[in-house]
Amino acid sequence: PGDIEKYADRYREGWDRLRQTRLERMKQLGLFSAQIELPRRESEAKAWERLSRSERKEYARKMAVYAAMVDRMDQNIGRLLAELQRQRQLEDTLIVFLSDNGAARSEGVPYTSGWDKSGPIGSPQSFTAYGHGWANASNTPLRRYKAELFEGGIASPLIARYPTLISANTINRSVGHIMDLMPTCLELAHVSSNGTDTLAGQSLVPVF
Repeated sequence: PGDIEKYADRYREGWDRLRQTRLERMKQLGLFSAQIELPRRESEAKAWERLSRSERKEYARKMAVYAAMVDRMDQNIGRLLAELQRQRQLEDTLIVFLSDNGAARSEGVPYTSGWDKSGPIGSPQSFTAYGHGWANASNTPLRRYKAELFEGGIASPLIARYPTLISANTINRSVGHIMDLMPTCLELAHVSSNGTDTLAGQSLVPVF
């Protein structure tokens, strides 16, 4: 609840404003060129201003809960890094953080039919999704969603930390795939794949 409260008022301006501010922030960080323009809002996502007051309140709450989950995950990644540091293993550990796909556009979670999950959003009795509008904002400035072959569905970032190999604060625009992680780990661990030629993927060590 405390994590959610930190974001209670953050998203009341809606996804249209968020898409624009996120793109500008990403340009400042060098993640996208200054020439990139924001695509039109996807057709499934309504204009924020067209929502009723109660709808805006509900969607702002959903995004606050989503942000709180990201915050809590970040806190615990920090705990993990601190423990690796305490054990003096941090500099010799490859840390990879990635998503398997872009944002999902679900308005509901259909496979929970029959469950009593209708409690307040953010409570243990709730199981919901944040919807088209926030998914569109999460994928800024890429188009479409998870399960589609647009970049908003299949292009997701990978963050890697391994100080002896990777320079800090660098961006590499090479393309990889989750199947590349096993060959990467095997190479870094100096472990043979037993001569098999069926191991999918390629090592990302040259990219790192």
